[in-house]
Amino acid sequence: MKKIAIVTLSGDYNYGNRFQNYAVQEILKRKNFDVDTIIYIERVPVRLIRFFYKYITALFGDYESRRNTGMMRFTRKRISHVNVLGRGIPARLTKRYDYFVVGSDQVWNPKLKEFNYQRFFLRFCDKSKRVCLSPSIGLDSLPEKYIELFREGLSGFEHLSCREEKGSQLIRQLTGRECETLIDPTLALTAEEWRKIEQERQVPEKYILLFLLGEKSDVVKDILAKADSDCTVIDVGDKKSAYHAVTPEELLYLIDHAKLVITDSFHLTAFSINFNVPFYVVDRFDSKNETNNQMNSRIISLTGMCGLEDRYITGLVDQIDFDCDFTSANRELPEQRMKLEKYLEECLG
Repeated sequence: MKKIAIVTLSGDYNYGNRFQNYAVQEILKRKNFDVDTIIYIERVPVRLIRFFYKYITALFGDYESRRNTGMMRFTRKRISHVNVLGRGIPARLTKRYDYFVVGSDQVWNPKLKEFNYQRFFLRFCDKSKRVCLSPSIGLDSLPEKYIELFREGLSGFEHLSCREEKGSQLIRQLTGRECETLIDPTLALTAEEWRKIEQERQVPEKYILLFLLGEKSDVVKDILAKADSDCTVIDVGDKKSAYHAVTPEELLYLIDHAKLVITDSFHLTAFSINFNVPFYVVDRFDSKNETNNQMNSRIISLTGMCGLEDRYITGLVDQIDFDCDFTSANRELPEQRMKLEKYLEECLG
């Protein structure tokens, strides 16, 4: 059995990141690969201190600590991984694996503090081993100082792909080559495949799931004010709520059984579509910068592909619609899954 390693953003603090990591792993396992994820860690003493601190605070501390611990357990239980000290890849590992896959998530977003050119453009291994699977640049334009760096990095891949059409356009402009726009790997798994790892959580009979990575904007407040008064609002972002500490498996259950999802998260939007749960997606809001829509090209690509552009709300609405037509999405997703499979076959032979 051939071995393949995933190189992606790591860290037990982001649900979407953990979900996409798991999805890439499962996609590759279907192809009979032995799959590991490379996880970068700090020096052992620091890591051990933080490890025990997280578990102690999870037992006696706040909901934020419990949330992070739940993600740590998800990684330990569901993602086969290899820990690497420092920032590079040891030579022994480059020889161990037949391929290295970078993606998905915003691995090519140079504005993220985790961005690492050598790592995320797989410069540590031979070109023949490099595969990019639905990576995201996450920006509508690339800062000038990164253009040559990206052009050099992209030249190391025989096949190119990106998660959003705007990113694919940027890559085509930089390289003069074709770049496939692929779905996020979380959508490459069917709803039934995700339901296999759902974990039931006690919830109200009727509820609206609110999941925001930014602050609560006037648009969100307006939607909530006009929503069904019979519905309880479960706000996963409320650090004083027990729902703030849901595990990734429990979050899947909350999405799947909601009457409506309100979010500014790409992955919550993706799961809502996959589960056929009515949703509204809004721009991420930062009161200091008023809005933070630098990364909305991902949302535009996703909702546009699925014929759900009307669920992306940028202003106040007259009324809230709890009905959502997923006909186009349910027709399009199987085709997009086949497109991703075909791309992988070209990359991996």
